[in-house]
Formats: sequence, structure tokens, C-alpha cells
Amino acid sequence: MNGAVSRDDLLGTWRLVEWQVRLEDGSVERPFGRDAVGYVVYTADGHMITTISRARRTLIGGDLPTAPGKARAEAIDSFMAYSGTFRTDAADVIHRVEMSLHPDWVDTEQRRHVELAADGRSMTLSTGPLTAGGRSGRHVLAWERVGR
Repeated sequence: MNGAVSRDDLLGTWRLVEWQVRLEDGSVERPFGRDAVGYVVYTADGHMITTISRARRTLIGGDLPTAPGKARAEAIDSFMAYSGTFRTDAADVIHRVEMSLHPDWVDTEQRRHVELAADGRSMTLSTGPLTAGGRSGRHVLAWERVGR
């Protein structure tokens, strides 16, 4: 489905199918591997939450605050999450971040371009060009609707 997306189009729970970073040089990376897992949830009252992780994460063997620094770092490096409110703007959804694993995202707006399948059962959310680790690319996340 092309064109504008409404809040109602997004409502519900979506399961991650794939997360790609399409780099400017044409290569593709998958930050958490081909089998990354995640959900994004959009609620009728305008809230959203997303969590994504590497599948089969390394166990830390106990309590996160008392785990060795390397284990804590690995746990953080293999997971991302944020939540807040959302609104739509033409063919985009804008996430107003209220809390995030990445503290710099709090009080920011994260714009994602939405491509929704005609049957409403799958969608792609993509970013504009982002630079991370000195490399620029677009993040493209494919989702499938849970239930419905």
C-alpha cells in the first residue's frame, strides 16, 4: 500500500522478520544476525514500544548489576529497546522517545518511513541515512502482524 499511513493501520503487535542496514557502498549488514528477534507494539491510546535482540544471547550467569563488565556490555550490545508515543505524518510514523536503552534517544523523535502491504499483514519501517561507527546507511526493518 503506497501513500499515507494512518494510526489505525499500525495498531497492534508486529514481529520482526528481518533487520538490515543497507550501507552506502551497497553492502548489507544485519546488526543482530539473520535470526534477530523483536516486536513493535502500537496502542490505540498512541503509545509504542519496541524491543529487538540477537537470538540466543549469551547468559550472564546471574544478576545483571553484579555481572562482570564484559558480560554486561555484551548484554547491552545484543539488545535495543525504546518506548514512547507515536503519530503518523503522510507515509511516515514518528516515534517520540520517552525512554530508551540508548540514553541519547530520550526526548528525540525517530522518523520511520512506512511501507504497508495491501493486506495489512506486513510492513517495512526504514530510516533515512544514519551514520554509526563511521559508516552511513539506511536501516530497513521488515515486520509481520501478530494475530488478526
